[in-house]
Amino acid sequence: MSLSKRALISIVAAGVAVSILGGFSLAYMSSPSDGESDNEKNGGNGNVSVGNGDIIESCQPPDNPDLLPMKRNDVVSISDSKTIGFPIGTEEVPSIRPLILADPAEKVSFRFTAKHGGEVRSLGINLLQSTGNETAFRVGLQENEGGRPSGEWLTFPENGNTRADLRGYITIDLKEPVTLVRDKVYHLVIETTEPAVDASNQLRIRVYDIYAPFQPLNDEQDVPWSDPAMNALFYDGSSWKTSNVWPIFVLNFSDGKAIGQPYSLAAQWVIYGQRHTGQEIVPSVNLVVEKFGFSVALDGEPDDNLCYEIRDSSNKILTHGFFAGPDDLVLHPDFVEVRLDPPLTFEKDKPYKIVLFSHGSTPENPYHLYGHEFSYDATIGYGGLKHILTTSYDSGTKWNRWEDADTIFALTLR
Repeated sequence: MSLSKRALISIVAAGVAVSILGGFSLAYMSSPSDGESDNEKNGGNGNVSVGNGDIIESCQPPDNPDLLPMKRNDVVSISDSKTIGFPIGTEEVPSIRPLILADPAEKVSFRFTAKHGGEVRSLGINLLQSTGNETAFRVGLQENEGGRPSGEWLTFPENGNTRADLRGYITIDLKEPVTLVRDKVYHLVIETTEPAVDASNQLRIRVYDIYAPFQPLNDEQDVPWSDPAMNALFYDGSSWKTSNVWPIFVLNFSDGKAIGQPYSLAAQWVIYGQRHTGQEIVPSVNLVVEKFGFSVALDGEPDDNLCYEIRDSSNKILTHGFFAGPDDLVLHPDFVEVRLDPPLTFEKDKPYKIVLFSHGSTPENPYHLYGHEFSYDATIGYGGLKHILTTSYDSGTKWNRWEDADTIFALTLR
């Protein structure tokens, strides 16, 4: 299901307002399961019966100060060999903004490293049109010279004349394929072919307003693929300037492979009642997890603490506890980490769910868990289709795999 359909279904089903972050982020308030659990009725006090028959006591802050939640004031670095996950946007509210082309003299470049070699057959970019008017543009690939496009097209650029939909993605098929060399830096260049009459037909190319030198899919590890060259550049008619944002684009190869950055929405998922939401991960090697963290916030004044649980492939709860309380969080997201004592072992190629819940909280005063969602090609997101956002609406009996989304999270290894 596409983002726009899911969002509309969620809004209608819940009958609640949609909050906007940076103009594009949606709070997902899809319909809860029928009825209330006993814990929802009593405000979260006492024991909670969960999906696989286990019993969880209502989580409370631990007595040991070393196990209390910790807020990160610095950016989580996945360049550290002891950290895995997808902590893109831990330092601020991720948002989407456009790079605007109003004149043919202006250009935008998405600089990237070819993670694969071979023939590129089509290019995908993400556009926003304020009024839906058509705008003529062309797009193609160029080689890199000193960090900037060479100015010479590798093949004739393809023309487009488009009215972008709500998803925003436009795929341009190349009449002649372009052969890329693996590990070589290239530029995807976009330009308009005629001046904008007014703001209604400017070309608005969407990017993330965060600097992230990564391509999400790493074929061999549980971290994004490091791409130090990745960035967006803007040409104002006289010189190229680096924008320090995260470009949104996809390159499709003749052999079926694809590379790029397909996330196009920064969003928050709502946690209250029987909703359990978090990240499912299938590690590529055995891991010993010492800490884990999520980007979270609150909305209003939740009636219960935010708790965590970690489940194995059989849905058994391996551990659970206190993640944060209403006094620990504010309306904007903080990256919060919790230490596991003892550390927990994740076995290679087995799925694990690390999720948050707050049984005594309500739709009016919930918690938020932040993540990223795709509009295009979920197979090249973080971990492909192995690592995904997961949600249960019945306290863990049944799980819904959001193959087009991932949370902002990190695991610290021993």
